[in-house]
Amino acid sequence: METGAGFDCDVVIPTHGRNPELLAETIRSVAGQTLAPVRILVVVDGNPPAAREIRARHSEVEVIAQPHQGVAAARQKGVDAATSRWIAFVDDDDLWLPEKQAVTARYLHAHPDCLAVRAGYWMFTAPDSPIDGLNGQTVELRASTLDDLLGALPDAVPLNDLSYLDIAGDSLGLMLEFNRGVIGTSVIARELAKALDPVPAGQQPGDDFLLFCNVAASTEWQLIPQRLLGYRVHPGQDTSRSDAEGPRQILLAKRHAWATLGERAPRSLASYGRFYRAEVRQFVWSQARRGRIGAAFSLYADGLPLLPRWRDRALAAVPEPVAWRVGQVRQRLHPARTGRPPW
Repeated sequence: METGAGFDCDVVIPTHGRNPELLAETIRSVAGQTLAPVRILVVVDGNPPAAREIRARHSEVEVIAQPHQGVAAARQKGVDAATSRWIAFVDDDDLWLPEKQAVTARYLHAHPDCLAVRAGYWMFTAPDSPIDGLNGQTVELRASTLDDLLGALPDAVPLNDLSYLDIAGDSLGLMLEFNRGVIGTSVIARELAKALDPVPAGQQPGDDFLLFCNVAASTEWQLIPQRLLGYRVHPGQDTSRSDAEGPRQILLAKRHAWATLGERAPRSLASYGRFYRAEVRQFVWSQARRGRIGAAFSLYADGLPLLPRWRDRALAAVPEPVAWRVGQVRQRLHPARTGRPPW
């Protein structure tokens, strides 16, 4: 096992105890690091039986139980309990590659001014899963356990462009466009993490986005150009939900970011219209296609505070096929604008 002078790190794993076997694999991937963490803090949100089971099953972790308040509050509880110089985060279904912490330690040693860093990831799902992607990215590996994942890596072919994670120099400005992060590779200096405004309890999804934005308002996110995490895609994820509550929470998270950080944003809210109107349009018409007209109207209303310009509000209501066709026409009429959003 490696040693890393100056890299004492606590790991925070929030969980509701939804899937003990996935959590067990996550814990195994963290505890089996070549550079061991100081403490592994598993914060169980609103599930006392699961907390008791985790304590009995995993002597290598410290279990913190809290009443049901959501993942953001659980993650904050872990931050409050952390005592090491660094805090690393991972969700209860993702897997760290064995060298993840050692690589991070070497990066931080070479970049002593860094206060927040993350790395790339492999997207994977179970061998029998029908899921082939998420949020525009493609499943790269098929695996269920850590051993499966490590066995598949020698033949793995990167299929996803992860350059969107490289936001150093404009971290807050780029993060506000859309979520440019993955919680499972994120490591933050404890002093900074404890100074941040807490993400509102109950915010989910969008909780990690707000954490990333809060960090970006205080320091630049740096990126380790290696894939150090297995990001698991499965039907139980919030981002896989088809109801309107997930999109609503994402919009509310963006509104909260602007309400709390807008004065520090390097660009105006109106300048983000091309990003936000596309997202609102996607959410609205996803519900409309399912016949949920009331939910579609409600999501449109939730998105309006992010769209101060009337033009963006109007374009957010345009059906996606129409938006695509008009965009193609505009590209033909103005070929010099290739690469610009069509709207």
